[in-house]
Amino acid sequence: MAAIALYYVYYKTSHLFLGTQKGFSHPQQFPMIPLIWFINVMLINYWFMDGWPGWRLAAAGEVVKVHPVHEKTVLTASFYRGALGGTLGGIAVYFAIIYLLPYMGKVLTIF
Repeated sequence: MAAIALYYVYYKTSHLFLGTQKGFSHPQQFPMIPLIWFINVMLINYWFMDGWPGWRLAAAGEVVKVHPVHEKTVLTASFYRGALGGTLGGIAVYFAIIYLLPYMGKVLTIF
């Protein structure tokens, strides 16, 4: 939510502070800031967090332990309930977002 607020404030006030045109002056300007923020987050994750939680650099000579996969995995009823609930929940969220997009477009008009 903070990123959306910052994004909104940037495009509302950048013409005052940076001397740019109000709104989007060029189609390529629209995705510029979110992409720069995404690259910054990825660099911070790589430089300062050692890629955690996704992965970690192994030290020289470090051996990675591999756990064997059990071939006879039993899927229980709770797995199927969770999979069905997650699927239905995802579909509901998707249609809720599609339903709210026109309203959000009217309310969050930047220029």
